[in-house]
Amino acid sequence: MNFGKAITIGKFTFIEIYKSKIMINILLSGIVLALLCYIVSEFSFGNPSKIALDVGLGFLSLTTKAIAIFFGATLLKNELESRTIYLILSNPVSRVEFLVGKVLGLSGILLLNTILLSIFTTLFYYYWDGVWNSLIAWSILQTFLESVLILLIVLFFSLITNINLAIIFSISIYVSGYAIRGALSLPDVKSNVALTKVVTLISYVIPNFSLFDIKNFVLYKQELDSMYLLGTLGYSITFSLIFLVVSSLVLSSKDLN
Repeated sequence: MNFGKAITIGKFTFIEIYKSKIMINILLSGIVLALLCYIVSEFSFGNPSKIALDVGLGFLSLTTKAIAIFFGATLLKNELESRTIYLILSNPVSRVEFLVGKVLGLSGILLLNTILLSIFTTLFYYYWDGVWNSLIAWSILQTFLESVLILLIVLFFSLITNINLAIIFSISIYVSGYAIRGALSLPDVKSNVALTKVVTLISYVIPNFSLFDIKNFVLYKQELDSMYLLGTLGYSITFSLIFLVVSSLVLSSKDLN
């Protein structure tokens, strides 16, 4: 695989999405975030800096997931349906290079969104006399990595089904990834050995998205074991690579005629 070609495709993908007025949406999101932080902090009791940080990190997480899901669902589907993929693949570009380039391009947009909204969040946090903690940076990083993983999941489903189902399946995987570990502690599940084994098996197959949510540690405990942070970092990268490889295999075997 030629990474230079993938990076070139990623650059043009980034520019293409950038021209779709995504920047306007990001800036509008930043303005909405600023207003939310101000309103909630101004009219809420308690620590306004923590409230601003809570709202900011939550809004950042929501917007990155939305971009990953809705842009990811159409990232390859539009190329396949409009058959513009033929023009690209007619050059000495492999399907894997094309796929990786597309992922890099949209990941760049996700990174841009993460950086800009993080700036808005931290500015308001400092405006309310917030104190910096390294977990804030970790929370922002994990939000970005989580969004990339969601992008790769929706990309995989977009290759085997239509856009609407790809979105539905991806959201279902995300919700299940949050709920599946909690389901193991339910009395009805614990009392049923067979059901416990099934739920446990599913918990290893579906990414555990609850691992990325460290906001409570950021806001209250303000400390977290470094091994846990590094573990979730490796966990997200591993699952992302798995979905990237599987998507590459699907695209490579897909009949484009």
